[in-house]
Amino acid sequence: MNYSTGFEATSEDLQAAMAEAGQDVGMDEADRLFARHVRPRLEEVGKAALQGGDLDDQAEAARAKIAEILVEAGVIQQSPSPR
Repeated sequence: MNYSTGFEATSEDLQAAMAEAGQDVGMDEADRLFARHVRPRLEEVGKAALQGGDLDDQAEAARAKIAEILVEAGVIQQSPSPR
């Protein structure tokens, strides 16, 4: 990996991103989804995390990127925009 950050994304971050989208998954499913969709794009997640200041900000930025990846993959449904 080419980025440097104190934050390292895990399956728990995927669980949190999915919970924020209203979908709860167990750890086994989170591990599977992380390996399939997030691990291949960890550099993108790490770069997003670098946009945050402290570890909490980094985690929030990384979870947002993970959610974006999961929306792109069709794992979570994107909420319709308010009109």
